[in-house]
Amino acid sequence: GILMDDVQDTVVSNCTVRDTRPQAERAAALVLKKGKDNLIVGNSFGGPVRIAADSAKLVNNLEK
Repeated sequence: GILMDDVQDTVVSNCTVRDTRPQAERAAALVLKKGKDNLIVGNSFGGPVRIAADSAKLVNNLEK
């Protein structure tokens, strides 16, 4: 997955984030702990997405 902490003006775009291992656990695909003015757009996530309040705008993402 992706871990973002204390980031600003960052874009995560058009990524596929998933664990395809046979014994994979359903861990978070994206965690944004702290930040501001970030954009998360057009991604395919194979697990939960956890975004701190008011830290990013999410647009057109798919969470499977």
